[in-house]
Amino acid sequence: MTDFGTMRVDGGGATVRFERWYPASPDQTWAALTDSERMGRWLGAEVTIDARTGGAVLLRWGSGDEMHGVITACEAGRLLQYTWHEAALGVESVVRFELLPERSGTLLVLEHSRVPPDQAAGFGAGWHGHLDALAAELAGRAIDPHERFRELGPEYASRMGVGEGGRG
Repeated sequence: MTDFGTMRVDGGGATVRFERWYPASPDQTWAALTDSERMGRWLGAEVTIDARTGGAVLLRWGSGDEMHGVITACEAGRLLQYTWHEAALGVESVVRFELLPERSGTLLVLEHSRVPPDQAAGFGAGWHGHLDALAAELAGRAIDPHERFRELGPEYASRMGVGEGGRG
C-alpha cells in the first residue's frame, strides 16, 4: 500500500482513490470523520456536518470557497458518503469513506468520483494532504493540509498526467 492515490477515468469522469491504514479503531476514525471541530482541523476548513443519511455537509475555506453536500449513505463506524458541490470549481461529485477494521487499526478507503479528469490531480494532492492531516489528528498532532497540497501538486500532475486544479 502506498500513501499516493490512484486515478481511473470512466464515462462518469475520474475517480481518485486512496487506501490508508491508521493505528486507530474504526470508531475513533469515524469520530474524526464526523465531528465538525475535528473534521475542520484535518480539512483546514470551517465544517458543519449532520452525520446522518440526508444530513448536510458544509465546508468553508479561508479563501471564501465553499463546498455543499448531502449525506447519501451513513453507517456509523463503517461508511460515510456525501455529494460534493463546489461552485467555484464547477464540481458536482461524490465522496465515499469506507472504514474496515484491519491489524488492530482501520483501513480507510476514500473514493472521490465524478471528478472532471482535468481536476483529478488537484483532488489527488488535496486528499493526500487531508489524509496526512487526518493521521496527525488521530495521533493528537496537527499539520497544515494546504501546505501538503502545494508540495504534492506537481507530483500528482506528473503521476496522473492531468492538470493541478482542485481543492487543497
